[in-house]
Amino acid sequence: MTTNANQYHHYALNRIIHSIKCQKQDQKPIHALNHIKQLMPIIQQTDDYLFSVNEGERGIKHIATSLLARAVIVTLANCMEHVARYYPLYTFNPYLNIFARHAAKDGLIEKVQRHEALSIQGGVYTNDQAYSIFVDMADAIEDFIYQIKQEMSSTGFKTLMYNAERVSRQNYERLRLYINNLFNRHSRLLVLRVDLTYQWETTWLEQDWKTRYWEAKQDLKRFLDNMDSNDLFEHVVGYAWKLECGPDKGWHYHVLFFCNGSKVREDENLGMLIGKYWKKLTQYRGDYHNCNGYKSRYESLCIGMINYYDLHLIDALKSAAKYLVKVDHIARALVQGNGRTFGRGEILPPRTGTVGRPRSF
Repeated sequence: MTTNANQYHHYALNRIIHSIKCQKQDQKPIHALNHIKQLMPIIQQTDDYLFSVNEGERGIKHIATSLLARAVIVTLANCMEHVARYYPLYTFNPYLNIFARHAAKDGLIEKVQRHEALSIQGGVYTNDQAYSIFVDMADAIEDFIYQIKQEMSSTGFKTLMYNAERVSRQNYERLRLYINNLFNRHSRLLVLRVDLTYQWETTWLEQDWKTRYWEAKQDLKRFLDNMDSNDLFEHVVGYAWKLECGPDKGWHYHVLFFCNGSKVREDENLGMLIGKYWKKLTQYRGDYHNCNGYKSRYESLCIGMINYYDLHLIDALKSAAKYLVKVDHIARALVQGNGRTFGRGEILPPRTGTVGRPRSF
């Protein structure tokens, strides 16, 4: 593993441990799912020892626990009850599914919780009973991680992951065609990126995640339905959106707006007005972030004016737009039924009566 990867893993594992300790009394399913999501690729890529034992005088044992092992232990001890209680496993992505399924085997969580109740300080075990509880847990943790790594390296799992990402690939191809269609119909597009968010409350109860999801879903429906009759969107010729749910922001949308660049040029102002409209539509429960107001920070997004002949910018726009179709497994785990986490406008039929060859992108 590279030095950069090691540094990232060290940083990510410390964040998981710190976050769980800080939220121990207020752990939510969104936090638990996010911790597991971050842990799984690290488990997959790490082959370091989990525990090492040194025996001191009078039979005292000194245990060194790796950062990965510690992160797994605190996750199992504090997060799994919330995951199992509120969300059925079949709604998870394959990575989350593997972790939750193996965690439920062979009394693993109980062994971890029994050990954590000892409140061992500095990895020092002064009696055989406490050390026996540690060994019982350590053996179970090592087997847990071994089984996870074995399953993730299997052909069946790789096929499962390929299928899980299939919808994302299909959505990306449709989004590419949609962008091509817009440039075929307009000589230039003014591209806006506005994040439609909500006033974040850290005191949400468990049922609030479901309630707020339905509110967010209805808010976006009203927002999109109103576009045809609202002069603010007169020159908006297309859009694409993604729904996400994050531990720090709750539910929120990332939205690309494609405007007729021959009719409108002031992207910063239009993005601000759209954001203010979202706040008004949500009765000021909502908030927004206008990326076009900070274009220097978002050069990779390719927002602003793009002409049909700027092929490198169009390609970069498509590449940046791929983020919108990337599966957010946290949102998918929390969205009920067949709820959508991605959408776009309709692809219009080709214009009739135009002269010349179609543009190629």
